[in-house]
Amino acid sequence: MANTLPQHIQVILQKIFNDSIENLTIDEQEGNKKGDGYLGDLVFLTVAYKKDNVPHNLVIKQCVAGVYPEEFVTATYLNEINFYTKRWPAMTEFQKKHLGEEDPNFVKHIAKCYYTDITKGAEKIVLDNLKFKGFELHPKSIPLNFRQYASIFKLYAKYHAISFAMKQLEPEKFEEFTKDVPNNWERFFITNPGPVGMTTAKIKMTFNPTTDQKLAEAFGPYHDNGNDILIADMQYDGPYKVFLHADCWSNNIMFKYNDYLEIDDLRIIDFQMCFVGTPVYDLTYSLFSGAGKEALDRTDELLDIYYQSLSEALKKYGLDPEKTYPQTAFKEEWKKWNKFGFFISILVLSAKENAKARMKDLVQYMYDKQLL
Repeated sequence: MANTLPQHIQVILQKIFNDSIENLTIDEQEGNKKGDGYLGDLVFLTVAYKKDNVPHNLVIKQCVAGVYPEEFVTATYLNEINFYTKRWPAMTEFQKKHLGEEDPNFVKHIAKCYYTDITKGAEKIVLDNLKFKGFELHPKSIPLNFRQYASIFKLYAKYHAISFAMKQLEPEKFEEFTKDVPNNWERFFITNPGPVGMTTAKIKMTFNPTTDQKLAEAFGPYHDNGNDILIADMQYDGPYKVFLHADCWSNNIMFKYNDYLEIDDLRIIDFQMCFVGTPVYDLTYSLFSGAGKEALDRTDELLDIYYQSLSEALKKYGLDPEKTYPQTAFKEEWKKWNKFGFFISILVLSAKENAKARMKDLVQYMYDKQLL
């Protein structure tokens, strides 16, 4: 099907494989749909050299004109391209230098990037298609359970440990590494305040005027000034900054299960929104946007799992966890810097099944935990 592919994709494949298109076999996989990636199109291909027929499974993310302003979409693609071409390679080299690839805390849970294109309005990223390595997305309609979140929090702990360690062991590199990282979430909500207001209005309508009076009163400011609260919460000014994933809903985590349906491995995908801030941003966004009651009820256990995993990783870097990120500071930040995760999560939940019930349950959780 090589000759039926768009010319720009043929050019990409020739660059990746350093060969003419006539010497490649190319199969298009199911699932190629416009808008699959929310901020662009996804194309799934299996490519092999005719001489050896060894398959290479690729996903091509490409920027297209759509419902979002072109400048915003371009900014998100450039942010992700910078992640794959500059930031993640630097993080990987730092781990190799100070940790070693055989260490269980070494983070390798990111898809391989084959190619990027920064042509304005036609940005592209070519990645390894993880589905062919046994990874799968969790169904969006089903809440994640405690076991899944334990695995996610352990991975985020190891991922955040890289930043904490780099900040202490190679501070100049960390400053350079995190300099000029954009906050695309802030950019989006400054120019698009509507989604937060519409979503909080839907939540407000679920309150029973008789039985939910205290809940409605506590939620009032979040309905009246939600977008301002969200933007203010993104202005983290504390000493525990790390490089974040920052787009942490369940559709950006892929799981691999063994024959006993136990989690064998996982991968983090989609770094278009990554920026710098408190680790709490990643954790609250991940938990609030996808957890069912079972996982939410065990939040304290998950926070302990995160901190224990972070501590183990930091010790392997030769650092003292209590000096690097004290557990008391972590818990204080959880209470103070949770509104980013909350607001992004209600937007995510608003598009899921049983949206109103799940959004109200999250508000009730925040109220019960004295986080509102």
